Amino acid sequence: MKKFLIIGLTALITVCTFVFASCSTRLDPGTGLNSGGGNELEEEEITGSDTENGSDKEENTGGGAGGGSNKDENSGENTQDDDKGDKPAEGEDPDKIEEDTAALLFNVKYIYEEHVRQEDAQKQTYYLFEEDGSGSYHYYYDSAGPMNISSYTIGFRYEFINENSVVCFYDSLIYDKADAGSKNDSAWLVVLTVSENFVMDFEGGGGYIATTYLDNIPNFGNKLKSVGSTA
Repeated sequence: MKKFLIIGLTALITVCTFVFASCSTRLDPGTGLNSGGGNELEEEEITGSDTENGSDKEENTGGGAGGGSNKDENSGENTQDDDKGDKPAEGEDPDKIEEDTAALLFNVKYIYEEHVRQEDAQKQTYYLFEEDGSGSYHYYYDSAGPMNISSYTIGFRYEFINENSVVCFYDSLIYDKADAGSKNDSAWLVVLTVSENFVMDFEGGGGYIATTYLDNIPNFGNKLKSVGSTA
């Protein structure tokens, strides 16, 4: 009887020891199977994921900022386009054109200073400018009698070299019937200082006055009375 009792107790102790050992293994915090260590890793992984998502958000936000920059750049481009619309076309200079055309009267005679009161147009020396860049210079000189008359018209092309100076180049020549045999050549060239009312040939020593200005100087060019009388 004692033998069976001893065997039973031994078996019971063995079973209890096995059960206790199994429970200890499941609850042992050092194993890390059910401990907070695993949860901490999972939390760190989740936190890291959230951080990456935050970076993505920041990148997206940066993208938005970049979009704003693009808008600014587009606005700048539009501004540049507007500025281009105000600029003259390439090769054109409207300011210079306005200055040039304002410096001369077209289809108006600029008569030589000594001929402004000469009523016979054939006996006048004058310049005449056309808007298309062409012009004519009529010359008349009577040195004493019909055998010494120079009378002809030179056609020319002109260009502005600054806002108040033109250079004229020979283009054609026509002699008047009254001409007694003047000699000219195609190398005729003259540089003139011009304005709305006056043309000056400083090399040739003469001034030319626009016919539209003569009313402002009614006493200029008239014959003076004899000595001792008042003009």
